[in-house]
Amino acid sequence: MKRGFLLCALFLFISVIIYCSQSNGSSGSSSGDTNVQNDNSESGNDDTASITDGTPSGSGSSAGDGSSAGDGGDTGDGGDGGDGGDGGDGGDTGDTVLYDPIPDGEGAPGYATRTWDCGKPHCGWSGNVPSGMSPLPSCKKDGSSNGDDYEVKSSCDGGDGYLCNNLAPWKVSDTVSYGYAASGSGDICGKCYQLQFTGKGHYSDTPGAVALAGKTMIVQLISLGYDVSGGQFDILIPGGGVGVFDACSNKWNIPNSEFGANYGGFLTACQQQLGYYDHDALKACVKAKGQSVFRDRGIDDMADGVDWFVDWFMAADNPNLVYKEIECPAELIEKSSMCRPD
Repeated sequence: MKRGFLLCALFLFISVIIYCSQSNGSSGSSSGDTNVQNDNSESGNDDTASITDGTPSGSGSSAGDGSSAGDGGDTGDGGDGGDGGDGGDGGDTGDTVLYDPIPDGEGAPGYATRTWDCGKPHCGWSGNVPSGMSPLPSCKKDGSSNGDDYEVKSSCDGGDGYLCNNLAPWKVSDTVSYGYAASGSGDICGKCYQLQFTGKGHYSDTPGAVALAGKTMIVQLISLGYDVSGGQFDILIPGGGVGVFDACSNKWNIPNSEFGANYGGFLTACQQQLGYYDHDALKACVKAKGQSVFRDRGIDDMADGVDWFVDWFMAADNPNLVYKEIECPAELIEKSSMCRPD
């Protein structure tokens, strides 16, 4: 009986050993399956990388793995790289034609004044421009263009020919701006000039004239100034003074007194109130007038022109400059439609 018991015990012991051996072998197989899952997860990461590369792939569904979804966030980071395109906005400055300083002896001395009387400019009539050149279009009181009706009567004489608002100056870069001006007499329509500011004032070195040093403005001539002397560029600047031919009051139904001094406009009115040398106070005063006279009435393009005068032109009062005639930039021609045949 003892022998039978020993044989049963031995059989049981051998059975336990066999069972445990099989169980261990099965666990090893499961571990192998786990490795396969990990490989799939890595493959999912590769698919995510393909999405980052811009390759469309349905494998993106494998991002169902938690780790792959995290990599999908990396794809979003790739989108941040697109912000580099915003850096391209800096390209606006890079796209600007750089104007070399006018060499000594090549430029003539002059100075700048300012005006905006809303009247139809001299170059808006067919008989005032060279043969083969389109005149400057004028605008109606409501702001729409008169098109090719170049003989429409000027608003200064009771007609519906006004200066178009889109001819206000604008900044091209921190050191270059474009705009339009009146100057001198004779065959001037459509000519362009480089104005290089010297940092001096024509009558005194006021802070604005000093701050303008080193900046360049390119202007196209669109009108004569019968009270403009040689070397003087009367730049068309909103709020720059309506002169004796005020058509702005009629155009916008705004009292003449709100436009400041007839000659010098907002800045001259602010100087009469604050003096000539508190630059920050003068700039704030001019900008406030642009806000109340134009922007509060919804005339934003004119308010933008006043802001340009303060922020880029530094509210400069009659700054000195040197100038020379140059080829007109396409941007000025596009707005004025005036391209000289010579």
